[in-house]
Amino acid sequence: MFGLAALSLTATAGDKKRADFPSQGYRGSFDFAWADNFNKDRTYFSPQFSTTHGYQIMPELYTGIGVLFDLRAVNFGSRIEHTSNENSVYSISPFLTVRYDICKKKVSPYVEGRIGYRVLSGCNLDDEIKYDELYAVPMVGVRLNHFNIAVSYEWITVGGYNCYGGNYMEYYMTKRYSAIGFHAGFDFGARKKQ
Repeated sequence: MFGLAALSLTATAGDKKRADFPSQGYRGSFDFAWADNFNKDRTYFSPQFSTTHGYQIMPELYTGIGVLFDLRAVNFGSRIEHTSNENSVYSISPFLTVRYDICKKKVSPYVEGRIGYRVLSGCNLDDEIKYDELYAVPMVGVRLNHFNIAVSYEWITVGGYNCYGGNYMEYYMTKRYSAIGFHAGFDFGARKKQ
């Protein structure tokens, strides 16, 4: 997939008769992100990778499907007497996306919305941690020809078991996190000859 994307980018860059902005047709993208709640004790952060593939309906409007792979580090410590073990939670989430590029120019701001469902998840504690399956993320960003940078907001509810005291008694707790995501990626396809 990366090879096809690189070929598409190279071919587009070498063709002076192609537009610098998307037109109609197939369009795909790859995206790397870092989501963090910026809490001083690092209670939640997540490196992410996603790819989307769909159709550019018109120069401004794109719709497609994608899949998100993420690895979340979640800390359940809420009081001093509680242990604060960092738990790794991974998930795979297919999603639908709609994106609107505001300008038909080489550089354009855009807005995007993603909604999906986590179909596969697990953690380093034999599935003692569960969290909501809904994946819903609004994004705002800037397209620089084929490259995209964006900021997103996400929220997630996490539940799991924790231990406290010297006797390792367990209790179940739920915590809600919100995080800011920073995205960088590139897209390919949907550049029409002028």
